[in-house]
Amino acid sequence: MNWSLLFPAYSVLAIAFSVMLLDIIFPKLNKSTMGYFSGFTLLVTSFLVWFVFPGKSETFGSGIMIFDQFTRYFIVFFMSLAGLTIICSTKFIESLEHGAEYYGLLILSVVGAMGMAASKELVTAYISLELLSFCLYVLVSFSWKENRANEAGIKYILLGAVASAFMLFGISYIYGVVGSTMYNEISDVVLNSLNPGLILGLALLTAGLAFKIAAVPFHMWTPDVYEGGPIPISAYLAAASKAAALAMMMRLAASVFSNVLEVWSIIMILLAVASLVLGNLVAIRQTNIKRLMAYSSIGQVGFFLLGIAAFVSNNPSEPAAGLLIHAVSYGVATLTAFMAILIVYNQTGVEEIKDYAGLSKRNPFIALVLTVSFFSLAGFPFFVGFASKFYLFTTISVAGNHFLGLVGLAILASIISMYYYLKVIKTMYVDEPNESGSIPIMINIPMRVVFISLTLLIGLGGLYVLPLARAAEVAARSLFV
Repeated sequence: MNWSLLFPAYSVLAIAFSVMLLDIIFPKLNKSTMGYFSGFTLLVTSFLVWFVFPGKSETFGSGIMIFDQFTRYFIVFFMSLAGLTIICSTKFIESLEHGAEYYGLLILSVVGAMGMAASKELVTAYISLELLSFCLYVLVSFSWKENRANEAGIKYILLGAVASAFMLFGISYIYGVVGSTMYNEISDVVLNSLNPGLILGLALLTAGLAFKIAAVPFHMWTPDVYEGGPIPISAYLAAASKAAALAMMMRLAASVFSNVLEVWSIIMILLAVASLVLGNLVAIRQTNIKRLMAYSSIGQVGFFLLGIAAFVSNNPSEPAAGLLIHAVSYGVATLTAFMAILIVYNQTGVEEIKDYAGLSKRNPFIALVLTVSFFSLAGFPFFVGFASKFYLFTTISVAGNHFLGLVGLAILASIISMYYYLKVIKTMYVDEPNESGSIPIMINIPMRVVFISLTLLIGLGGLYVLPLARAAEVAARSLFV
């Protein structure tokens, strides 16, 4: 076995244990210092992985994991998201007792996300998913002195346990019928015969993943968890956790479900339509900005599921590339929006949309960052969200005649999303501030650097998306080799 393939995972584990060891050796070390150390180390390591890690499609451990361009793409993405989340959490974590444990759990969750993207075997994928999930269960309720954080944690772990049980039950059915949990061997059996036990197993597996990605009707936990959990963790859930589930679903679609894509595509379409409609329509009625972001993320899931459904096309690597581009676009814009919301919450303690009135006067920079993020999420031209949606919708539309109508629905959903995003922007720039509007909002230099970098990525990515598109296309092609 080529153990060097696990270099990214070793690196992440080393960073996680280094942070916790630093806390033991230097108990009086500033929590922000630990955060900046671990966050910037993760970002530097992600650059090293991108430029040094080969991604030559090598398998590890008798084929249970594969390290190809697809895996490398997601590894770098997960590490970057985690690094940025940690850097943006430094101010938030100062009020909590266990800073090193917070950083350590967040970093350890990256290892689980990596495993989900690299797995070619169901038990390995399940263990990776559980590593990610257990870290997030703790992190969601990390502000344990707040009742709503405890409530969010309980809801998340109980419903997450049910989803995990579905998946494990499905895996046991699949193993009972096939006699193996390897993706390629399951695909061969699916090609030759589909008995009721195998169908039930695949259905339960799909239901469990639909919960993890927060697709309707498995979305019930999302608004309460996003609202009750710490804002940085809500951001990480919306971006990284969804991306990990997406990576696993894409692997399954390209292997396990490759011989029954016509049937699985219908299931994906039903889930996508329900997510697009319910997520965007319910978001209109929200008054809490975190719940608005939660329902917005449910609506965004519809785009991802339509992309997976389009794998039935003659060239499935095209919609796969569109998914990879949109995953990065959505992840960056969502993280940026949540971190702007975090800055406002840390200094004012407000979460209601009406309390954002006059934000453009109190801190024009934060108002601009939030506006740019919302424009990108809505798909306005000249932002990376427009470029990624245009690429994704184009590749979906050529997958078949019936996909044209679905793309029309996706465009309509994007137009609806513009309404509730513009509602927040109008509140920031037009409405007169209320009592809390006199509280000044300050940003430290590291956060200002992060916001400027992310905002430039969102803006310049819409004008010049070619490097990202090329990387996504190479990664997507490796998925179907």
